[in-house]
Amino acid sequence: YTPDVTLWLDADVDTTFERLDKSEKFEEEIEFKRRVNAQYRSLYESNDRIHRIDANQDIHHVIGDAVNIIESELDL
Repeated sequence: YTPDVTLWLDADVDTTFERLDKSEKFEEEIEFKRRVNAQYRSLYESNDRIHRIDANQDIHHVIGDAVNIIESELDL
């Protein structure tokens, strides 16, 4: 089974920590998240089915982008 569309919510590591409201940032965790992000970016660049959404935007824009992509890809 292959999904019709995949949405990648791409946010900077610093933004994700700010949203979690964590007071401590462990360097190992930051580096891990950067490596994971690089892997997702690689998948995105090699697969037309994956759509990147800038998740650094506010939640309303992220949702709007997701809805637009889904409607477009699924001909809704």
